[in-house]
Amino acid sequence: MKIENQKVNGFDKKYGESVPDQSGEKGMDNQERSRRDFEDLPVTQPTAGAKITLGIFGMICLAAFGIYWLTVSAWLYQAADKIGFHGFLWFLLALIGNLFAVILFVLVRSILCSKCDGCGRWQDRKNKYCISCGTAMFDSCPDCEAIYRNGTLYCSNCGRKLYDTGEARD
Repeated sequence: MKIENQKVNGFDKKYGESVPDQSGEKGMDNQERSRRDFEDLPVTQPTAGAKITLGIFGMICLAAFGIYWLTVSAWLYQAADKIGFHGFLWFLLALIGNLFAVILFVLVRSILCSKCDGCGRWQDRKNKYCISCGTAMFDSCPDCEAIYRNGTLYCSNCGRKLYDTGEARD
């Protein structure tokens, strides 16, 4: 078996000493030489076991991503259906644009719905009473009788302090 001298980046691979470039490639710049030298390096091919392991790992990652995608879509369907939105429409939006659909859902829900202080259920902002527990969604100011949403600290009409932050409401 004969070992040939190979030059890598200007060094003799067999003896580890620097040898001048005698290939006649004087017009070539260093970057081009480095690229050619890199292309000439031997590349070890992956074994069959490595290919199988990489394939199994890829399939596990793909399955985990698919489970995540479907779980988010199912959660969005359930949350939308629970507050009276079209659940199937939100499910389809989640299948198409998963995280974007969740962000859109949260924004739309906060604009169109309000949360009951009694039971925590989301419902239409126009409801005067909670459809689940019957808690009043609005109160009126004792001074000017202006209507305000529960949780408001000051009356927007007369400026009266409605509740202390530590005071419990009925």
